[in-house]
Amino acid sequence: MAFYSLLSGMCNTMAFYSLLSARDHIDAQAFLKFKDQAPMKKVLEDKLSENEEAITSAMKVSYHLAVTDQPKSQFSATIDLLDSVGLDLSSKLCKAKHARYVSQASVSEYQSCIAESIMSNIVNDVNKSDFFSVMVDESTDRANKKRLLMYCQYFKDTEIQSDLLANIQITSATADASTIYSAMVSHLAEKGIDISRLIGIGTDGASVMTGKHNGVIKKFQDQNSEILGVHCSAHRCALATSQAAQFVPDIKHYSRVLSNIFYFFSGSAQRSNKLREIQLLLDVPQLKYAAIHTVRWLSLDRAVNVIYRIYPALCVALEHEGSTNTAAKGLAHEVQQYKFIAITHMLLDILPILSRLSKIFQKDCVDFSIIKPVVNSTVSCLSDLCVDKGEFVKKLDQFVKVSDGKTLYIRPSNECSKSVVDNCIFKNSGDDVESDDCDIDEVDVDQDDLNSIELKYYEQQKNVVDKDCKLYVDKVCENLQARFGSDTDVLSNFQVLLPCNIKLAHCQSGYGVDEISSLYDHFEKTLDVTKHKVISDYKQYKGIIMGAYTDLSLKQVGSIFTSKYVDIVPTIVVLLKIAIVIPVSSVPCERGFSTQNRIVTSYRTSVNCKTLNTLMIIKEHRQSIKTFNFGPAYGIWKKAKSRKIYKY
Repeated sequence: MAFYSLLSGMCNTMAFYSLLSARDHIDAQAFLKFKDQAPMKKVLEDKLSENEEAITSAMKVSYHLAVTDQPKSQFSATIDLLDSVGLDLSSKLCKAKHARYVSQASVSEYQSCIAESIMSNIVNDVNKSDFFSVMVDESTDRANKKRLLMYCQYFKDTEIQSDLLANIQITSATADASTIYSAMVSHLAEKGIDISRLIGIGTDGASVMTGKHNGVIKKFQDQNSEILGVHCSAHRCALATSQAAQFVPDIKHYSRVLSNIFYFFSGSAQRSNKLREIQLLLDVPQLKYAAIHTVRWLSLDRAVNVIYRIYPALCVALEHEGSTNTAAKGLAHEVQQYKFIAITHMLLDILPILSRLSKIFQKDCVDFSIIKPVVNSTVSCLSDLCVDKGEFVKKLDQFVKVSDGKTLYIRPSNECSKSVVDNCIFKNSGDDVESDDCDIDEVDVDQDDLNSIELKYYEQQKNVVDKDCKLYVDKVCENLQARFGSDTDVLSNFQVLLPCNIKLAHCQSGYGVDEISSLYDHFEKTLDVTKHKVISDYKQYKGIIMGAYTDLSLKQVGSIFTSKYVDIVPTIVVLLKIAIVIPVSSVPCERGFSTQNRIVTSYRTSVNCKTLNTLMIIKEHRQSIKTFNFGPAYGIWKKAKSRKIYKY
């Protein structure tokens, strides 16, 4: 006490500095109680401010390493770089006796505190939302560990937000429904999220998730019957496309040939180099072959596009390799058949339309109201290809020339350009074409052109497009309608909230009343009013929609009604919130697995679950270092334990 009494009598700042440097391990915060000594307080505040600045700077470096996929070992090198440009950060971090804040353990702490501050904001936002949904999917990482990704979708300031909640490692021998259910419930409770407000679960449609008797969704519904399960729209689109191909033997065989071509060139740098030389000689783009993956949505579309653009070079390269390689000889025989290039043209008419549908479903926070219109539009575009030939099939007829007993495939060099290919794709989909179109009739075509290929079996295969196009398109359309027409009655009933449906209704007064009654029966507990009140609110809702909002989407209407009409039609606002929060897809999980695999590489398989979660949270919610608020993270770091940097 005598020592502190001596300090309290000191008013000279320089004397205080001297004493501060002579005395070790005195908590700087303790000095702040001497409020009547303004000089001392100012000195201590400056010291604390310097400490905060130093640690915050270190956090910024750690944040940069996390978002750029750099290892923690790069921290010291980055600090040295900053020192070399005059920032002198290392001396500030190492100024405390026996304390260093540049080790990899310190970096782990910085990143953990940043991730904790991000997750704290997410949990607070989720708990403020009236309802939320989760999207879950399971996979295996590069370390052969079973992982479960969980994202949430919720309201934030009348907008829909989708965020990562957790990457959960499944350690049990079997990842069955009970294990997954327990893991999800445990993590939601651990984060302090009220599971009673969970209203929807989006999955990839795996039986462990959607099983009617013992699936994960069924287990949640046993606890809350109002929860809705949704099969990811992007997965449904991919399944409809791949299953349709099983009914067309020519397309199945074509896909196998494309895979064999990819592996033939990707397995040899010498072959790839020869192909590039031929591409340069023929003025063909040097495009990278695309592999066909069953786990990637419509990867066949990209592969077909590449094959079409480099086809002349491919034929020449395989024929050249075929003189010494039997595999190349077999592939050359395949690609030089009329059937191969005909199916290439046909699929270029079909697959981009399906890819466009898939990309719509892959957008963030898509609401279910767009599903039916875009699926119907896609089916219509595909059906048109059976009536009128697509742009690429028309070009096939123009490029194939029969003379002197030979069938030649002759096309101008500019057909390899991206702009020409994109123009045809736009025409098939009915979109406006902005780039310059190339009229092939105005291009001189020489039969001795290096881009001309002699095709085999033309007479036997000339009807392949007429036969396969209708069969494949019919099967795709049939699968799309079956998969997207099988939504539960509850999801279908939400259609009566769509402004476009209300606008087109023949009888405004009676439209949607039965569906709203069914929605009331399902969500009676949540609505907590009489059915008459809900129907009355719906009739008023239709009047408001017809007055000003007939051309808006469900998401737009939800935002407007949540902010302006919550007191006028409260029960409809509740139903709107539920409808918008229900996930259309589990696409965020697929993107999350891509993020995971960029972290857990084949050289980094020992990353533990906590570190993986930390890095994923930072990467998934990354912002510019200039805009990110490091204050909360610094507060968490400071309070975690007694820090030597605050001892003098």
